[in-house]
Amino acid sequence: MLSDPLSVTYNGTAKSLPVIGGRWPSVPKEVGKRMYGTADGEFVVATRQLVHGDTRNRVAEISLQRTAPDTDPNTAAQGYFGNSVALRFTTNAYSVGTSADIPLIRAALLSLVDSTLQGRLITGEH
Repeated sequence: MLSDPLSVTYNGTAKSLPVIGGRWPSVPKEVGKRMYGTADGEFVVATRQLVHGDTRNRVAEISLQRTAPDTDPNTAAQGYFGNSVALRFTTNAYSVGTSADIPLIRAALLSLVDSTLQGRLITGEH
């Protein structure tokens, strides 16, 4: 289990985030996507645009995936394996300060996901 509370630094101020109850937001509807990739298929960047419920709540996602040959004959990867990293931006059309807030949230999240936390998430902690 990850530490409780987690600590995030937002705009230079440490914030304590204890575990809370709640539910995930509604499942978004995809309204557009585009993929970019190398000729050999090793790297792919995918972008998606989604909406939640009504068009005021928009989601933009970008991910980078690397697919490489799997040289271990004992795996079930059928010759290839892939790893990807994604960022997701969710905004509300009526919110103010989005242009200033999104970069601050992004910076806080990227600083939270250091190499130690990254390893813990990959191994299944939550």
